[in-house]
Amino acid sequence: MGLTRLEITASLGQPANLGCYANVTNTTSLTYSWAKNNLTVTQSSTTRLYENVLVVTPKKASDFGMYECHVTDGVTITKCNITLLPGCNNTGEYCSFLETPKSFFITVDKNE
Repeated sequence: MGLTRLEITASLGQPANLGCYANVTNTTSLTYSWAKNNLTVTQSSTTRLYENVLVVTPKKASDFGMYECHVTDGVTITKCNITLLPGCNNTGEYCSFLETPKSFFITVDKNE
């Protein structure tokens, strides 16, 4: 899974693409699944599944964290961890979010 990014930064409300890429020649028989906190990730208001890409639109601090991609060809299962980190994408003048459940608050002001 050499093309898979291990860390991705996203802001609250901004979609992030978590891509899981397998280095195999026969990609037509691959099946992908996703998990977070040992629970299967399903379609929801914050997650969309597109085979090897999971789109996460974080709405709260618990949406950040480690996601697992499982790839199988029917014989072998390979797992890859991708961490979604809270951060600012610098597209606006003001960006804020909760980083952890302990309410650690980060504010970035572009005008400073």
